[in-house]
Amino acid sequence: MECEARHVSSEKVFETFKFLEDLGYRGSFIYDKYRIPLTVFDFENYQNPLDAKKTYCNNFTFEYG
Repeated sequence: MECEARHVSSEKVFETFKFLEDLGYRGSFIYDKYRIPLTVFDFENYQNPLDAKKTYCNNFTFEYG
């Protein structure tokens, strides 16, 4: 799924993540060609549109179990 704080707020994004995790899903995000656990995601490093040197991450995956 795609999820971006610039369209809502960072609080709403984390609420969405928590909702899915409470249902038993494990989250991760796509960075370059890597899938990284959602536990290390933060907006400053992975979704900062002002930092052109970094890859902007807005693609997330959730797996049940």
